[in-house]
Amino acid sequence: MIAICGNVSAQTLKIRITPTNSEIKVSGTSNIHDWEMMLKSFEISITLKDVGETSATISGTSFSGEAASLESSYSLMTNKAQKALKAKENPLIIFKQTEDVTINYASGAAPVVIKGNLTIAGITQPIEIEAVGQKIGNDAFKATGSSKIKMSDFGIKPQTALLGTLKTHDGVTINVDITYNHVE
Repeated sequence: MIAICGNVSAQTLKIRITPTNSEIKVSGTSNIHDWEMMLKSFEISITLKDVGETSATISGTSFSGEAASLESSYSLMTNKAQKALKAKENPLIIFKQTEDVTINYASGAAPVVIKGNLTIAGITQPIEIEAVGQKIGNDAFKATGSSKIKMSDFGIKPQTALLGTLKTHDGVTINVDITYNHVE
């Protein structure tokens, strides 16, 4: 989750991102097939400080998503995931950046690692999101990133279905693909 701005002198920019042109999905595997789920309701906030011609400091990145909005194309999987996430007791999935990071976008696509704390099902763990961002027009930007986590680190047991015949694996990947227009 990064932001890139060009041709803006040293200043602070705050950017809000919603699902309009962006997506967050969780993907994983099972003993039968790969699967993915989309998070339908979320908001991402990013603060850029000391924005210059070729670099900026990313700070204060935060994310909030509704656990009950995580959906699969299979209703059984959606129901099991929402139950496993304890969506009623812990309605939000939250990420908060813990360290500022400077991004250098002089060469176009810019890699960065955002460190922070992720809270799922009421349990908080540190994670790193590896991301790449680039400018895609006069004022439009695109950033993609991912982080691999283990469900068990958040107190979530890998799910089963069909009387235990289908078993999901513990590792999942959170994929972020955001597009936004810079508004000063």
